[in-house]
Amino acid sequence: MQFTQFSATPSIQTIPLGDLAALSVRFPEFCATIVLQGAQIIEFATRRHATNWLWLGEQVAFQRGTPIRGGVPICLPIFGKLSDNPTSVQASLNRYDLPKHGDARQHIWQYQRIDQNNTACCLSFTLPDHVAQIAPHWQILRPTLTMTLSGDGLAIALRVTNVGDTAVSFSQALHSYFATADITHTQVTGLEGAPFFDSLTGQGHTQHGALTFAQEIDRIYRVATPLRLHTPEVNLNLVSRGSASSVLWNPWQAKARTLDQFLPDDYTRMVCIETANAWQDSVNLAAGACHTLGVMIGLA
Repeated sequence: MQFTQFSATPSIQTIPLGDLAALSVRFPEFCATIVLQGAQIIEFATRRHATNWLWLGEQVAFQRGTPIRGGVPICLPIFGKLSDNPTSVQASLNRYDLPKHGDARQHIWQYQRIDQNNTACCLSFTLPDHVAQIAPHWQILRPTLTMTLSGDGLAIALRVTNVGDTAVSFSQALHSYFATADITHTQVTGLEGAPFFDSLTGQGHTQHGALTFAQEIDRIYRVATPLRLHTPEVNLNLVSRGSASSVLWNPWQAKARTLDQFLPDDYTRMVCIETANAWQDSVNLAAGACHTLGVMIGLA
């Protein structure tokens, strides 16, 4: 799906995408598309690298309530299945009927423009009050998502505030899908020496050398250092905050055939590098406290 275009005059407009609404952000030095369902950015490009930095499947469904595969989905208030989360997260959230990766990506968010000039803009998104009436966990956890867009790159910050009167534990991720022309000529550096949990085997290991891709990968790394994605087209730097774990995922050939909104060979054109608090890094948030999970993505 092709979106990328720039504009001589800064412009932010609401456009339809299937059954959903999206923001079309067009500036001289960058462009983006953000679906209001899930406050999910699905396109970002700059003049310096003028194709979409993010991967979006050709069979993506823009349907109300259906998670969008691609871009940067928000996983909140859980990452993965609730039963796979630490006991503290299960104790806080087990009375709610939460789907895998939570329901934040299924609700329509509201946005406001915080700041804008000719070279950059900052947008903020919140869940509207009526969502808390149908999903009561949002009466306690109040998320705000901020995106800062410029010709230098993209910064995403997810701030969660506990407005309840007791501590709450949750997990989360900025589930970023990145585009590549060839997964077999793609690698991630910055993981060297980091311990990781292999979700496919249930075992722990240590990363030796750069991470390359020749099979299915589903790993949670205990690492907070900057990461670098190397693809045949571009090198990207990823700098996280509020996180001590990174999730690396590619479904490879067999699993690709089982995924919705996914062509059998889509695995050759994408890789997920997720800024997360998952596995051992769930967040325990005291009453009245807030936590920010963020990532800055720029050209290396």
